[in-house]
Amino acid sequence: MERENNDKVNNKKNKAITLIALVITIIVLLILAGVTIITLMGNNGLINRANDTKIATEIESIKEEIKIDILDKQLENQGNISDDNLKEILEKYGTLSEEEKLTDKTLTTKKGNHEIKVSDIFNGTTVQDTPKEPTFTTVANKPDIFGFDKTKTYYVAWNENAEKTIYEIDEKKMSENVAPNNWYDYTSGTNHWANIKTTGGGNDCYWVWIPRYAYCITEGYHKNTAGTIDIKFLQGTTNTPIDGSNIEIKNQTGAGNWNVHPAFWWDKNNNGVEDEGEQLKEYG
Repeated sequence: MERENNDKVNNKKNKAITLIALVITIIVLLILAGVTIITLMGNNGLINRANDTKIATEIESIKEEIKIDILDKQLENQGNISDDNLKEILEKYGTLSEEEKLTDKTLTTKKGNHEIKVSDIFNGTTVQDTPKEPTFTTVANKPDIFGFDKTKTYYVAWNENAEKTIYEIDEKKMSENVAPNNWYDYTSGTNHWANIKTTGGGNDCYWVWIPRYAYCITEGYHKNTAGTIDIKFLQGTTNTPIDGSNIEIKNQTGAGNWNVHPAFWWDKNNNGVEDEGEQLKEYG
């Protein structure tokens, strides 16, 4: 009987020890699980560090691609690159912020939506952009400004104000600017003639380019009533109309005769060469 009681006591003790060990094991496992979660998911965890490494790799890859494009452009231009060229390359990869200086801007990339400072990609010196000449209509010979001192000569354009009640003058020095887009347009109905201004000697003189043309009095010749005159601009120094039509130049007075104005065929240079147009002083 006594032995039986002792066995019961021992069994109870063993069960108690086993329960305590189980609890301790669970606590240890919970601690280890917590440590593992922190190691994986914490701010400095393996997953976050792996993600940070992926982002850094993507950013470096984008930067290297841009740098290669910049280098290619520099090789095309004797080692130089302009602001326009650099901006064009950067905008292939994303959107630029609004700062005035290009190297102060931030590029938000299309791939990954990363923000990269332009100065981290390129912090060199750009060259001045070469202005691009505008394209004008070809219905008449283009103005010949050869011989004018560009440091003292200005493109002159006349622009309507917002109310379209008056024309306002717009002048740009030739040595510093390309011709304005609206410098001239000889299209029928537009009749926007090319003007320039020259300075020096205390006087400003304005000039207008009259392209080579032929004219024909169709009505009203030697009459007291208003008549009409047809005008055709001519190609180069030829008598061929630019519009492709056929006319016979007679250079004779009278209605119905096509004539080239003497200002264009008079051999003022005594070299047998006629003129494509005339720069006539408008007023001074």
